[in-house]
Amino acid sequence: MQRLIPIISVAIILVLIAAGVLFWWPRYESFRDLKVLLERKEVELEQKKEYFDKLRGISRKLQNYQEPLAKIETAVPNEPSISSIFYFIQQVSAQSGLILQEIEIDAIDRSSDQASEVGAITFSVNVAGAYPAFKNFLNAVYQSTRLIEIEKITLSTSKERGVLFDFDIILETHFA
Repeated sequence: MQRLIPIISVAIILVLIAAGVLFWWPRYESFRDLKVLLERKEVELEQKKEYFDKLRGISRKLQNYQEPLAKIETAVPNEPSISSIFYFIQQVSAQSGLILQEIEIDAIDRSSDQASEVGAITFSVNVAGAYPAFKNFLNAVYQSTRLIEIEKITLSTSKERGVLFDFDIILETHFA
């Protein structure tokens, strides 16, 4: 019997070790997996912090360009406000000393290109007046805050009006 005690003791110790390994090993693997997941999340969090720090830096830089950005917003408005375009042309022609005879929309084109979301409004203007007044009109159009391109100018004389000319102008403006 005395000989069996060491063998039984060794057997009990081996059974306890085996039971401990079988019981604790899955928990250890679960712990190790959670530790790896935690490390990945910490790296991801650090990357997001760096990303947001970069965004804050860019935002601070953009604060220095508020005035030029506001000018761009004015030059290319978000909506194609046709009434404001007509009002502008009417005001500029009157201030320049021209007689606005006709103004009409030729086309409103929203670009189908996904990269460029800029649309264009093409319109025709017919004014009458002296050549210096027409130069003033063109100068005012060029100096306007809104982006207006002059596509075509046609000049014709009117025998019944004397020194007055008829100017047919095709203009194009843009909107975002």
